[in-house]
Amino acid sequence: MLESFTIPYFCSMNFDILLQSALGAASRASEAILRVKSGGFDAWSKSDASPVTEADLASNEVLVSELASHGIPILSEEEKAVPYATRKNWTTYWLLDPLDGTKEFVKGLPEFTVNIALIHQGEPILGVIAIPEQHKVYYAANSQAFVADIEGEAVANPRGISPSNAERKLIVAASRSHLSPATSELIDEMASNYDEVEIVRAGSALKFCMIAEGTAHVYPRFTPCMEWDTAAAHAILRNVGLNICRMADGLPLEYNKESLLNPPFIAQ
Repeated sequence: MLESFTIPYFCSMNFDILLQSALGAASRASEAILRVKSGGFDAWSKSDASPVTEADLASNEVLVSELASHGIPILSEEEKAVPYATRKNWTTYWLLDPLDGTKEFVKGLPEFTVNIALIHQGEPILGVIAIPEQHKVYYAANSQAFVADIEGEAVANPRGISPSNAERKLIVAASRSHLSPATSELIDEMASNYDEVEIVRAGSALKFCMIAEGTAHVYPRFTPCMEWDTAAAHAILRNVGLNICRMADGLPLEYNKESLLNPPFIAQ
């Protein structure tokens, strides 16, 4: 059964406009990333030692330019940090990861995404995840979720997606870059309940998309990541009746915390 939640009144009449704008922005950002990739690019480290490239910044420029027109605040990994004293008063805002999976991008792997989420009162209600190399986009809102093709700046051929139940075989999505000993231990524990366990490793938000469309069942994570890494995926999972919950107490991840760091979580 799909999780029940209500689109806020402030955007209910224009919600389709917001979704179409996010899809268009994701398509154009995907094109910008691929242009940078095809022409060669520089990479450097940010103050937290995480990598950033010209493609991250090009994608961010496209997303912010498009989404700012709606007058909704924007919090992006690649924009200047917004003080908590300011953003704690935001009821609704866009939360962006212009290029999720920069490590994979730098290595030449195709496992990177563009992540767009609309957050309302601390909950993700709209999510868009574009996969530039596959010319594909996942999106969800209002208890509906789809995957579609990206054709230039347009989105075509949408197909509904839904998760699957693990019966005798459990498929676990795991991070390509961040598989920790704690994650391995948890996977071993889960394995005792199934005849077979398969681990599928992938970068970026692809792991969440696999769960939403039923090609994987669970994604546990103990290593650090940020709110913008999970928000778009969280919205998609919520709209297919799933969730991302904290390991510590089983409650859903929260957004717009003073610290934007996520605690250990499990998506299922």
